[in-house]
Amino acid sequence: MLVSQKICDIFLIYRKLFKNLNEEINLKLKPYKITVQHAVYLMALKAQGPLTIKDLNVYVDNDKAITTRVIKTLKKHEYIEKIGSRIKKYKIAITQEGESVFKVILGVINKFKKTHLKDITQNELTLLANISKKLV
Repeated sequence: MLVSQKICDIFLIYRKLFKNLNEEINLKLKPYKITVQHAVYLMALKAQGPLTIKDLNVYVDNDKAITTRVIKTLKKHEYIEKIGSRIKKYKIAITQEGESVFKVILGVINKFKKTHLKDITQNELTLLANISKKLV
């Protein structure tokens, strides 16, 4: 039972931590008419460069329907663009407008890091990242 309790505690800590971050990102993105769900895709495109929809789905771990809706919204606001002429093989890339929004997201993450992770060493962050990767 003790192991199950620890897992529950870890889950609740992660949930609380990321709930606060998500709320802050949503607040900052309100003027841009997008949410944290859209931010995930902008971060993925910034990190990985232009991606096909299939690769984007795999990277962000969402289904095609959600990705299609998010892409439609991001394209409408000109935060992303389609690259390539082949219907099945085009890639999605972040635009200059999307880069501006990404900087807003990055600002929130950096502020979060300074306030919530200030007492965590770089080694601890690396360890946390490695453990988190094993969880997914």
